[in-house]
Amino acid sequence: MLDRFGREGRRVWELANGIDERPLRPRAYTEPVTETLSLPTESTSLQLLRAAVDTLLQRVYAQPRMQGRYVETATLTCVLEDAPTWERTFHFKTKLGDWRRTAEIIQARLEVEHPQAPVEAMTITLANLSGASGEQLSFFPDLRHDRERRLLETERQLQARLNGKHSLHRLVEVAPWHPLPELRALQVSIDPSAGDGMRSLTTPEIVAVREGPTQEPRAVQIGERWREVTRIEDQWSFDLWWRPTPVTRSYYRVSQANGNQLTLFREQCEDRWYRQDASS
Repeated sequence: MLDRFGREGRRVWELANGIDERPLRPRAYTEPVTETLSLPTESTSLQLLRAAVDTLLQRVYAQPRMQGRYVETATLTCVLEDAPTWERTFHFKTKLGDWRRTAEIIQARLEVEHPQAPVEAMTITLANLSGASGEQLSFFPDLRHDRERRLLETERQLQARLNGKHSLHRLVEVAPWHPLPELRALQVSIDPSAGDGMRSLTTPEIVAVREGPTQEPRAVQIGERWREVTRIEDQWSFDLWWRPTPVTRSYYRVSQANGNQLTLFREQCEDRWYRQDASS
């Protein structure tokens, strides 16, 4: 056997007869790295999905286990409202060690293929990790990365002075045309370790309002005092009956005796009043 087929032939004969004296070496396994984010509201907005991808990838690449590691595979999972879970897996031609490049590839595919039902939560899982990159290193400094690093250092210094409170945020335009002000833009902490995720800039606050005969606001309670509405400067309404949770609002921009202005709305479906600043 050895004379005719050489060492490889003998090796094949031994394996065929159950002979294998090589030491057993377990396959190297790296545990996937995962991050999950609940969206501030269920939405099909592509801009919101892109912002969520950025936020998740910054978080996952900031994990200690990802330091000096490169990724070959990423899986994007979206929990949908009243629809099956949507999932796509991305196999990169070269291993990636930067969240921006990873985001570009995932977002490019989302442009042509994205969930059609409202997304409630998103998860990104990075797998097939290694300590080697398939990318050529650049001789030029990454100015954007350096600016983000300095901003993060400033944020960490502010946290130390403000008892851990996150102070610096990115403003992300999601749907500036949307009739619901809270869906137009979001704020995201520049610190990947922040646990507050994405928040609306104009989250409505429940307030007590005294109504007139046609349900217009006559007085609003601010703190423990009632403030008289001296003038209704503007009013508008809309009915988003097609949404999974219908929204029917009547808005009023009102003036008080001290000259201050407030924006109030009556949510007809809830029979409740809210205050919402910067709603125009």
